[in-house]
Amino acid sequence: MGRKTSADEPGPLVAEILRTTGQADEITEDVHTVVDEKALHRNVRHRSRFLRRQSATHGEFWIFQPVFEQFVRFDVVLGAEFEQGRQASAPLGIVHADLALQRFLPPQDGFRHCRTSTSRDTDRSWTDPCCDNKPRAGTFLSRCVNDRGAATMDTRKSSQRHPRYSDSPAESSGEHRQLLHDMGNELGVALGTAELLAQSEQLPASARQGLRTIAEAISRAGALRSSITLRNTKLLDAANLLTCQSAVLELIARKAPLSATLARLASGMEQHLPGTHCSILLLDSDSRLYHGAAPTLPDSYISEIDGMSIGPVAGSCGTAAYAGKPVVVSDILEDERWDAFRDLGMRHGLRACWSSPVVSPRTSDVLGTFAVYHNTPHRPSVEERVVVERFTHLAAVAIEHHRLFSALHESEERFRSAFTDAAIGMALGDREGRLVHVNAALCTDTGYDVDELHGTYVSDLISGDGSAEVRAAVRKLVAGTSTSYLKLHEYRHADGTLHSATVVISPVKDSEDRTRFVCLQLRDITDRLRIERETRAREAAERANLVKSEFVSQLSHELRTPITAVLGYAELLTQGGLPSDDAADCARHIMDAAGHLERLIDDTLCMTHADAGRLPIQSELIDLTEVVDDSLALTRSVAERKAVALRVLPTSSEPVALGDRQRLRQVLLNLLTNAIKYNRPGGLVTVRIEPAGEFTRLVVEDTGRGIAPADLPRIFAPFQRPGVQPGDPPGHGLGLAVAKKLVTAMGGRMAADSEPGVGSRFWVELPRHDETLEGVRTPWVPAQRCGENPVVLYLHSDLHSIEAIAEAQRARPRIRLRCVYQFYGEVEELIRFERPDLVVIDLDDAGRSRSLLNLVRRHPLTAEKPVVCLTDTTAETMPDDIGAPHFLRIPVDLSELLEIFDQKLPIPGEANAT
Repeated sequence: MGRKTSADEPGPLVAEILRTTGQADEITEDVHTVVDEKALHRNVRHRSRFLRRQSATHGEFWIFQPVFEQFVRFDVVLGAEFEQGRQASAPLGIVHADLALQRFLPPQDGFRHCRTSTSRDTDRSWTDPCCDNKPRAGTFLSRCVNDRGAATMDTRKSSQRHPRYSDSPAESSGEHRQLLHDMGNELGVALGTAELLAQSEQLPASARQGLRTIAEAISRAGALRSSITLRNTKLLDAANLLTCQSAVLELIARKAPLSATLARLASGMEQHLPGTHCSILLLDSDSRLYHGAAPTLPDSYISEIDGMSIGPVAGSCGTAAYAGKPVVVSDILEDERWDAFRDLGMRHGLRACWSSPVVSPRTSDVLGTFAVYHNTPHRPSVEERVVVERFTHLAAVAIEHHRLFSALHESEERFRSAFTDAAIGMALGDREGRLVHVNAALCTDTGYDVDELHGTYVSDLISGDGSAEVRAAVRKLVAGTSTSYLKLHEYRHADGTLHSATVVISPVKDSEDRTRFVCLQLRDITDRLRIERETRAREAAERANLVKSEFVSQLSHELRTPITAVLGYAELLTQGGLPSDDAADCARHIMDAAGHLERLIDDTLCMTHADAGRLPIQSELIDLTEVVDDSLALTRSVAERKAVALRVLPTSSEPVALGDRQRLRQVLLNLLTNAIKYNRPGGLVTVRIEPAGEFTRLVVEDTGRGIAPADLPRIFAPFQRPGVQPGDPPGHGLGLAVAKKLVTAMGGRMAADSEPGVGSRFWVELPRHDETLEGVRTPWVPAQRCGENPVVLYLHSDLHSIEAIAEAQRARPRIRLRCVYQFYGEVEELIRFERPDLVVIDLDDAGRSRSLLNLVRRHPLTAEKPVVCLTDTTAETMPDDIGAPHFLRIPVDLSELLEIFDQKLPIPGEANAT
């Protein structure tokens, strides 16, 4: 086609536009030679279909579909105009608008994220999709694409994938921004061209209306472009925040130093808000803020605020930490909270500071502050507040995580140190009880090294039956049926010796309350037990010495009183000149004192033998009724003289107990004697037998004046007579002490209670026996016949003969010797009480000795017993009425006495020769 005439030249306005672009001639030539209404029509329709296809495939281009719909509608209008006559300027406007959109859209196969480009694609010129795939190298359209579109296409081809799938959010967002920037430029060109053409009078009215519609669509596309630009900016900011957050979380997960984590957080804040300075301060327990991170703040400023105290007017950070809420200071010069720090801030070029408290998400405690500084007065926007709030939360997570892990690490170190350095042996065992960790103390205590102990069981350390018990304890701890185990065990040392140790086993549980390990603590107490035994022995010896000293002191006092009487009356007798009656009284007092001494010595020996465990006790079935009857018979005469009634209450149970009959009779006589002596005239003594669980109780109750409650604990102590009043019967205070020791030696119990003014009650409890009385209550037989040691009763009148009798008893230790002054007490009661197997009597010229011998010969318990008389005369000179078959002269020949003992008292298992 040739060049058109001047009548077809563009109008002056269009020519001015083309001249300003520097391409008027070329565009005019291209318009005359290239523009073809059919090709243009086909091009618009094809590009509309292409855009719809791209819009469906790639969501980024949906906003441009309305623009191409306008092109389609304009194409219909323009087609009718071309039929009537082609206008040169109209195709020119379409070309420019089409050019603008083609500059933004990719070629049909150009996007790398649609399909991979090859080197052939890279070097190929843009192909017009509506012109049979051949380049239009000579046209304004193709030249513009080749000249100006290469940069855009190259930039878009530099990414191997769609921007949404790029490795770097910043890089893909940058490409997207560049894409939007190019689109905006081209939309501006197209919009300007369309508006100019719409104002041209050379175009038909319908064409101008179409161009205005296109201009409006392009304007809307520009608004959408601005909206997308803003959205992409926000997406980029969010991507940067996400990148920073990921980096911070990665540092936290790697347990990086807190300073590195906070520094990364602060630098990310500064990147997001260019021109700012970020600072993170940590709040200590002393309410001071210390440096955490500040990448761009001057070091001098950091050192000045490091360690600052918090308060209501302590700058932005100190006030925020104190108040627990954000503090915004838009201008440091005008805010009173910066009065103390204003000069410091101005020296370092700081004018605004916004600080937020870093609050623990777990405890809501203030951990520090997050501050943003500006070099100019500044008030944060809503978006900035949101971002800082997010960064502050990240700082709280980082600080809290660091503190928790630091506390956990310190706890682990403390546990490890406590376990390793413990002075007692410790070990950790698995759920089966196998040792997996042991400390040095356990190796020292057991004598084994670590390798020898690893893999062994906890129970393997314990010797004897304790091993099975420890295994069972471990199973209970693992099962949760027990919470701890503590017991004293013996364990075998590596050298073979047995040691004592306290064994403590406790469970070690996880967060789900399941037992993961068992903790063993083995404390060797062998030395401690030895020291304790030695200490107890030493203390017992000291107490024994003290008791012995007190006993000797009290005994000496008790001995001194009768000895003083003996010496005094003896001195009167030695002076002579006393009437016979007075001399007899002196002799009687001397004998009474001697009898008192004898009883005192007997009781003392009995008590000391009981303390030493050398007191002979025979356990047998006892008919308590018989013992009570015998004891009452011995004390009845004394009770009658005191006008005290004796009463025995009947019992509903079998009165049988286990004990020593002779010792029980001794105890009961003591209780009855005391009940009579300390009773009131006309009083009553009641004896009863009653069951008491596994014991049989024998109770003696009186109606005397009673014992004060404060004195009751002392009534069984030796030489104690609490509550004694003037005029009370004499005594040495050993009776109850001896009685309780005898009862204890028989396996029984003894106690008392009393009510002042009403009376006292003493009871003895002996082990109960379920057998009946059949065979228990038998006639009296000699002691040797029922298995008891024979009893020799010596009724002496001269203390010098006692030594000979004592020597005989030492030669025959199975013999029980009872020495009694013949003029003290009632011989009949003594015979009934002692039931002797042989009686030795001192005979003198006085008639009392003879009457005593007659009493012995007549008493049913001694009538058939052998009697030995000690005299200083011969048997031939003795009166015929004596009738004693055995006489020994004084001084007594020990061999003769032993011969009589051996003949009359046969003892199984003892030698019968001297």
